[in-house]
Amino acid sequence: MLARVRRVRGRAEAVALERLELGASGVCLFATSPAHAKRLAKALAAEGAEHTSLALVRGVARASGRVGALRYRRRAVVAGHALLEVRAPHGAKAPIRRALAAIGQPVLGDERHGHAPSNRHLFERAGLDRSFLHVASVRFVHPASGAPVAIEAPLAPDLAAVLERLGSAE
Repeated sequence: MLARVRRVRGRAEAVALERLELGASGVCLFATSPAHAKRLAKALAAEGAEHTSLALVRGVARASGRVGALRYRRRAVVAGHALLEVRAPHGAKAPIRRALAAIGQPVLGDERHGHAPSNRHLFERAGLDRSFLHVASVRFVHPASGAPVAIEAPLAPDLAAVLERLGSAE
């Protein structure tokens, strides 16, 4: 992805500020130069900065909970599984996929930490061919202006189609 950004005119020095988890979609941040990257990285690590992700997990998770630095809230029950909104301070150490698997709620479609029979079933029933993990928003305070910044990405079309096929629109 970084190579594609660097091909944009005037962005040859672009720097990725973070990496999306394997198979995830949504907000991914880049700085236009290494100098900008340092300032933005500090802003993203500051108190109050966070990212919000949506994850469809195996089974029906509790209505809300916490896994280390991650907080989650169940947004819906979809075909016997839970659609979670997961909030994490930016730069949280544990990947969401691993943290949710550790509490017995693996992200559906996740080949590494997921549940293979459930993944197979969701592929056959709803066409889920990757992790159902989407970075919906990133919030932080802009380092130069001091203004709050909120960057949002609508749910990826393939994931929205999975919810629809399972009988639930987000």
